[in-house]
Formats: sequence, structure tokens, C-alpha cells
Amino acid sequence: MEDILSMDCILYCHFASPCGTASAARQIKPGPPPLRSIRFPMGFKHLKGINKQRVIAANFLYRWIKKMIVRLERAGASWSVENPASSLMWLTDPFVELIDEIPSLIAFSFHTCMFQAKRKKDTAIWTSIRELRNHLKRKCDSQHEHLAWGKSDKHDGFATADECAYNESMCASWAQAISDFAVASGYHGPPSDMQEDINSAEAAQINKTILGCLPRGRKVPSLITDWLEPQLFRIDDAPAVQTLPIGKRIPDSVQRFPQGSKLVRFTNENGEVSERYPQQQDDNVSKLPTFTLIRIPREPREFVAKACTLVHPVLRAMQIGNLILDTIDSYELGDKMEFRRIQCRFSQNLLRWTGNRELTMLSNHRSCGHR
Repeated sequence: MEDILSMDCILYCHFASPCGTASAARQIKPGPPPLRSIRFPMGFKHLKGINKQRVIAANFLYRWIKKMIVRLERAGASWSVENPASSLMWLTDPFVELIDEIPSLIAFSFHTCMFQAKRKKDTAIWTSIRELRNHLKRKCDSQHEHLAWGKSDKHDGFATADECAYNESMCASWAQAISDFAVASGYHGPPSDMQEDINSAEAAQINKTILGCLPRGRKVPSLITDWLEPQLFRIDDAPAVQTLPIGKRIPDSVQRFPQGSKLVRFTNENGEVSERYPQQQDDNVSKLPTFTLIRIPREPREFVAKACTLVHPVLRAMQIGNLILDTIDSYELGDKMEFRRIQCRFSQNLLRWTGNRELTMLSNHRSCGHR
């Protein structure tokens, strides 16, 4: 994350930290004990063992989020952070400090039941994006029923855990808000017709250009091809084309094709492909009226007009790979609690990695003779 920030290529970043230690659900009895309060938002002094470690880890994550938000703000990038409106996270030292450092931040809350959630959950967001408030700030209109809070009917825990995941309706509104913000900021998505023409290798190369890390000596793929989509022509009456090898330019004397056209491949009505026109008896292609696929060049004026509608890779949105898209689909269609557990494990690994890194740096510092 910090390495990406140094590249100055981020439009927007969202943070959604686990709210377990700061959850108001801990006030419900019987259940896990409260670990914080309004008077002690950073955690009770008497905590010991695993509960103390949980609070320490959560506080570290809060400080890290605050640090990243300040860096994003200074870099001119936008951000948002989400937690339940009742979460004590908002009262912790890092977030109180955040208000002092970024007094212009936008704070609002909305009820998730207005986005087809089953329960009336009041969710708060702090952000630098006005469009998020415009799209998400919806309060319950009391025109629908809500499931009860308390114990979950799906697992051994509280119903608050069932409402952690962002559902499809809320994600759609959220994405539209970011899209509106991006357009208002001068960013442009890739044109749909160009998107279909980019293969995976070109997409990776263009993404490197967007991120500002294209290796020296590597060129960006052309934004627009010189050719139109290949077209199928019948050529059993065009001997000048029948003798051409694949990939060759069609002679200008063949006036039925625009100047500069190229031969792509031979085929027939059955879709059988041949490397050459079937003239000999031992050819495997049937003796049917033969066609060829011809690549037609764009007219100069059309080429310029089309080029003017495109967006330079530096200003474009990144191409999302199929792996990420499949992951998003799995999140929506799969076990949301399992994905939440994966997120929690990732946060734990992040804390563990950061702690090990700090210990390594301290050890290296001492080995150099410093005390």
C-alpha cells in the first residue's frame, strides 16, 4: 500500500476495518465482554491476555488507517473509511486526530436496509468524496420489515456479523458514486469497442502505463488499429487473390478491395480453413465456392475521427483481470462469513508482518552499534 502511494497513481482508496473490539454488540448479554467504552475508547486498562492483544492489534490498525488517509489527502487522492455508526472506533485517538488534521472531511451515515439489507444497520462513513454522500445517504423510510438483532440464526454469534458484507445493491450505488467522482475529476474509462480488442498481454502493458511503471524501452500498444474488422469475400472469380500467401497485401489492380487490404485466410462455406486456395486434387478442403477473410484498412479521416474519441492510457482506468472479477463474483455468491474470516486473517497477517518488520529493523539498528 505504501509503495503504491509513492507512485502517485491512486484515485480512491477505501478502508473497512474489523469492528469486533469496538462493536456495540459487546454490550449485549450474554456475550463477549466490552473491551472499550466512551470514556476509554482505546481500551480498558484492566484488559489482559487475548482481549488485550485484540485491542492492541485493532488500535495499531486504526493508527495505520489514519496514517494512510493523511498520506492520501496530501497526495491529492480520495478516500473513505467505514464502520458501524455505533462503533467506538470513531472515538479512538487516531480518528479524533484525523478530524483535527482534515477538518474538511465529510461524515454521514445511512441505513443498509435501504439497500436491500435484511436488518436496519446504521453505517457511518468518513470520506473526501461528496458523491458518496449523494448516492449512499439514505435513512430508513419504514416501508419494509427488518430482521431482529441479537443472536444470529445462521451461526454461533451475533447478527451483526451477518450484516458485515456489502451486498450487491449497496455495491452498485457505491460504484456509481466513485464512477461519477472519477468522471468529474477528469478520468475516463476505456471505450467499449477498444476494450474488446485488448488481449491480456496488452492489458497488462497498458496497466503498467497507467501506474507509471512501464519498463524502459517498452512501448505502449497502439490505441487504435489501422484496420477495420476482417470481412468475408467470395474469391472464386479473383485469380490474383487465389495465388497470394496468407498475410500478403492484395494488389492494387484488384479494384474490388480498398487499397492496402490484406489477406487473412482462406475458408469455405463449411468453415474449413486452408493455408492456400484449394486448386489441387490432394487438397483437404472441399470443392465448394471459396471465400477469404480480408482485412480492410480504415479511411484516413475515419482513422483520425476514431482516434479523437479514445483516451490515452495514462488517463484511463485499469483493466480488471478475470481472476479479480471471479473473486468479486464469488464474494457475492459465496459464503460471506467465510470471506469475512479471510479478511480478518489478512489483517492478522498484516499486523504480524509489520511487527516482524519492526523487530528486524530494530535488530539491524542495534547490530550497527546503536543503542
